[in-house]
Amino acid sequence: MKKLFLTLLYFIFIIHSSFSQVNLAKQWDHTFGGADVEILTSLVKTSDGGFILGGFSRSDSSGEISQPTRGGRDFWVVKTDSMGNKVWDKRFGGSFEDRLFSMDQTYDGGFILGGFTASDSGSGDVTQSSRGSVDYWIVRTDPLGNKLWDKRLGGNNLDNLSCIQQTADSGFILGGWTFSDSTGEVTGNSRGGEDYWLVKTDKLGNKQWDKRYGGNSNDELFFLQQTTNGGYILGGRTFSDSSGEVSQNSRGASDFWILKTDPLGNKVWDKRFGGADKDFFVALQQTTEGGYILGGYTQSDIGGDVSEITRDTALTAARKGDFWIVKIDSIGTKKWDKRFGGFWVEDA
Repeated sequence: MKKLFLTLLYFIFIIHSSFSQVNLAKQWDHTFGGADVEILTSLVKTSDGGFILGGFSRSDSSGEISQPTRGGRDFWVVKTDSMGNKVWDKRFGGSFEDRLFSMDQTYDGGFILGGFTASDSGSGDVTQSSRGSVDYWIVRTDPLGNKLWDKRLGGNNLDNLSCIQQTADSGFILGGWTFSDSTGEVTGNSRGGEDYWLVKTDKLGNKQWDKRYGGNSNDELFFLQQTTNGGYILGGRTFSDSSGEVSQNSRGASDFWILKTDPLGNKVWDKRFGGADKDFFVALQQTTEGGYILGGYTQSDIGGDVSEITRDTALTAARKGDFWIVKIDSIGTKKWDKRFGGFWVEDA
């Protein structure tokens, strides 16, 4: 079986003020892994100047993996110092598939880990019964990675957690998407296909409220952030027409879909951005003046909200897409967009 390593590349920025240019110079790199497959999905700089790496592993105890498999893939986290040297690693999982997609350092120096589990209860580190096929699964640790508690949330079908953040009240906000009916912890009815699913918990992982948002097709949430006013900004992609909470018409196959809520998860506004083809959202950041910068990639040519032509002049079917960033103000109005990329050539 081909082995994939978790690879951490750390770059230093050297700024030449006379030319106003930024050069990247590699300082160091490290690889982490075991005898099978490891996938890195999240990386956070920690308060001590080091890093925490998270993802999932299918390896048994080998290489840098110090603990045996729980079954299938397991959450795997690696703590390093500021030079990327491993300090410790921890593994969490159950009898089947457990995949970590997001994490955050908590105010006490510990960590909150989020992903999904398809494992049975009472197996490994999974303490609660399945709600359906796949559920949100969060694990809280101390600063040394020792498990404090875990929580499982979901409905009668697939619930996939993609993002987690500690909130200002020391609780947690969880985001992803659900294909479940109103069952288990899922209280809203399906809008059609997959919907954004937002869950707020207290500091012990107990659910306080949940909200569901979507249209008549698939809507997948990839990123969230608590905003300066205590609400939340959500970003992902939509395949839906104007329906449900999706208030604008489709630009093409799939579009960026941004949704702003108040502190209780009630929708304030939503906006959609895209062109005639597929547009894939990846991440966003609130900016200092209260607006937002959105990032992802587009396979669309000029049209809709895409103001620049494709950089890839190959036939449409062969296009792989360009970086695409969109700047919006505090109420979601587009200010500008920029596109970056080159011509894609298939290997011989």
